[in-house]
Amino acid sequence: MTCVEAREAMVVADPRELTTTNGDLAAHLNECAECGSRARAIAAQTFALGSLVRARSRRRRSRRLMLAATASVAAVLVLGIVLNNRRAPAVPEVRVSSLPVARRVSITVNSGQSATVVRTADTTVTVVWFTGAGQ
Repeated sequence: MTCVEAREAMVVADPRELTTTNGDLAAHLNECAECGSRARAIAAQTFALGSLVRARSRRRRSRRLMLAATASVAAVLVLGIVLNNRRAPAVPEVRVSSLPVARRVSITVNSGQSATVVRTADTTVTVVWFTGAGQ
């Protein structure tokens, strides 16, 4: 293998191939000091770059994890504050009407209308439902 062929092979080779002792490329790198030096430099820089990328990836994951944890804690705190500041529901004020309770319901249904009168279990409540024109 010539130096030109070895350099072309180094460009496309897996970085581990640059440090192996098997194959034509390894034989040339062992015989040629200049190509061997270049191969070792490429391998070292590639491994250093790989380490840098892995370290940055871990930092990004750590940042994402920290952000997720912070957001979760904030959500729990907000929920706790909201639930703690809730007031007991106000008891509706009961009003007693001074008007007399009607014992009968009287309605006028116009032409084109219909009405449904429903008595409820509560004798003081009657429902009147109008349908049709002029509701």
